[in-house]
Amino acid sequence: MDTRQPEMDRRWGFLLPWCRAVKDLIKYKRVDREWEFWSDESYFLEVKLPMRCGMTEDENGDEYEYGMEWSGENEFKKKFKKVREALALLAAVAHVDQSAWKYLLSRYCAVKLGGEWDAKFARDIRADYYLDQDEDWRTMDEDHIGLDLVLFCGVDHRTNPSKDYVKALAQIAALNTNLTSTDPGVDVVIPVRCFYPCHGISKDGGEKIMKNVLVSEKTIQEMWQRLEQQQVSVGELRCTFVLKPMIADLDGIMDWPEMAKRVGKLMSKSMWFSEVKLTAQTGCRRIDDDSEARKVFGQVMAHLFGSTRRSREVNYCSELEVGAEASTQLQLDTLIMKCDPELRAVDVQAMSSAMVVNQTTKNLAMILDFPGLDRASTEEWWQWIAYSFFSKRARACSALGSLALVRIRSLCEEDIEAFADIVNSEHPEAELFGCPRGQVDDRDATLNANAPILWEFDYRGQPVEDSTPLTYPTPVQAVRTFSDDGSSEWVNAIVPGFGRCRVQRRELVFSDVGAVEVNSCSLISLTLSFEKFERTFSDGLPYFLTVIGPSLKSLTLDVPELELGEEEILEICPNLEKLSICGRVGDAQFNFSDFRLDEEDSYGLDSIDWHSVRSLTRALSCVRNPFVQCVRKLRVYPSLNPSSFARETKALQYMLKKNRSVEYLEVGTMEEHAAYIQLIQKHNHERVDRSIKVPIASKVAFLSVLSANTSPTGENKTSTPVLREVYLQRDYGEELEELDSDLEEAGLCMQRVYFQRTQQFREPYVMSDDYEDNSTETFKRKFEKST
Repeated sequence: MDTRQPEMDRRWGFLLPWCRAVKDLIKYKRVDREWEFWSDESYFLEVKLPMRCGMTEDENGDEYEYGMEWSGENEFKKKFKKVREALALLAAVAHVDQSAWKYLLSRYCAVKLGGEWDAKFARDIRADYYLDQDEDWRTMDEDHIGLDLVLFCGVDHRTNPSKDYVKALAQIAALNTNLTSTDPGVDVVIPVRCFYPCHGISKDGGEKIMKNVLVSEKTIQEMWQRLEQQQVSVGELRCTFVLKPMIADLDGIMDWPEMAKRVGKLMSKSMWFSEVKLTAQTGCRRIDDDSEARKVFGQVMAHLFGSTRRSREVNYCSELEVGAEASTQLQLDTLIMKCDPELRAVDVQAMSSAMVVNQTTKNLAMILDFPGLDRASTEEWWQWIAYSFFSKRARACSALGSLALVRIRSLCEEDIEAFADIVNSEHPEAELFGCPRGQVDDRDATLNANAPILWEFDYRGQPVEDSTPLTYPTPVQAVRTFSDDGSSEWVNAIVPGFGRCRVQRRELVFSDVGAVEVNSCSLISLTLSFEKFERTFSDGLPYFLTVIGPSLKSLTLDVPELELGEEEILEICPNLEKLSICGRVGDAQFNFSDFRLDEEDSYGLDSIDWHSVRSLTRALSCVRNPFVQCVRKLRVYPSLNPSSFARETKALQYMLKKNRSVEYLEVGTMEEHAAYIQLIQKHNHERVDRSIKVPIASKVAFLSVLSANTSPTGENKTSTPVLREVYLQRDYGEELEELDSDLEEAGLCMQRVYFQRTQQFREPYVMSDDYEDNSTETFKRKFEKST
């Protein structure tokens, strides 16, 4: 039994009825992003909202109602309100006491947090709710789908709370040790996001749901604008749900061409998203005509990567948040796009023509599936990647700031030679299509509405004679002319979403010469993550970084065989502030913000064997090395061999004694090994040789309120220290979660040892020749002997 249970129940027992209201409705889930190695948002709380009438099948295949029996709209709203108020109270507890919040979630709300020894439990869990509005969508034909957000985030929670809720919130405030009866009241802001799963939705239902969400967002904003704003009473808490942009999983949207076009149009109407995920594909099984499929694909790409910044019609920030933040955000916080391996050259061209003028997102992750490893196809892919993100036009027109290229299979020198030609070209469009430089400079223009666009070409690069011209009912912006002789009727042009086209000169309205300037929000963060389960080629990486490295401030390299040392990387990426290197037995993050490379006194880490834990820890123990002093985060996977594990654990302990710069450490281990690494765990919450930097404005404000007669003491002269975090990372499957929960309740895991599951790939370990017995007792004897 948890030793804290009696005290926790005594203090927080009044919330048990509220916990029962949301039991089994909350899940703590991992964010599925294999390319993010050090994200602070690795998990999220998913909430399944009540339904008016949920239908499912029993073992005989007969449908029946479950959960709440259907008894009308009033009964549903009563249930809905109870769940909403319970979630608000739990968020208030999270604000007051993280330990109590986790205790209530795990013990009384049936949320699996992994136990106290789990790293995801040890970290603070934010009360951000991701609303799942029923993935089954059995009621998708009803008008209310998507509109229930108004019930959740509207003003009813503020204007019409239940008496029991008000009483419980007052009790929580009374338990807040940081809030006295004379302190200003606190408004606990609770971010809320909703899921929009495309899979399993029909073309009509999907569009209607997204429209309803957009209507809900605008309705909620209008309701709050009409409500008279009131300050929170002294010494009290108040909870406010703040709707954030939705998360849209559009992975199968191309299977519904009409829905794809309509959803694209909704995006052009200023609908904002926290995240959009989709697969770029043109092989739609519901369209027999290849031209029509390409047309739908192009329209979706053009809407997805808009060439103009769209105004925000809905304010997703509460009055407590800084208004300047909203002005710098784009329509999509994050875009995740998986490239179908069957994409053809014309499809890649169409996609790139939209991405190069992107004004909708700063963060893009592309999961690459090159169609085979033939040299011609990979070179062409890298040429279009160069044009989309690194070319002269991309530097002038794209708002992209962070790019992740995931599951790379080929990055050869030949690929990067073609890549570099596009990056360095003054006329990249002509270079891509093998056209001569025009008599007139390449120019940006707007194409008039309903102007004919020749968009289909044969293998010789000539327009297909019997092809039907494409037309747009509205003007098309960001059209780029190239290889223009200055007099012909038809002009070569790049049209966003459709790649190379020909348009009539008289239909173009050209921009003023010199109007285009290089965007200040250039791409400064790059992640390169290679394929893990197939053969890869990365010999072109040094040349690649030489071409694009000077502009980078953050770089992550997840490469099977990295031959570059940190010193070499800094030489070709001189402005780098953060570098993450991911290897077979460990990952490391370097912080070079205050580092300057000294050619006369540089040690370098290029000689480290990143395939050996012992050699890695040996190098990180050399604290005179300036690169070692820059290592802030470290993740290590020791051998599963008991003898090797003991030796590597001892090496880690020695490294932690010597190294005072590593702030964060994760150690991968099996559960049976966890009890024997207390020597590492005791370094948790140690001070490291770094203090938290305080902005100059804050320092001035602090000094202005100090009395001139106040004598400085040792306590007020000391900066806020940084404490080291040490966690263990457990490497077995989710099928053991049930067992973990049972062990915790039985009181069998009392040690404060932290684990964290991972979905990251690990190379298979090979047992050494001295492996004899993997039993716990044998391992314990070997460990004690070695330490």
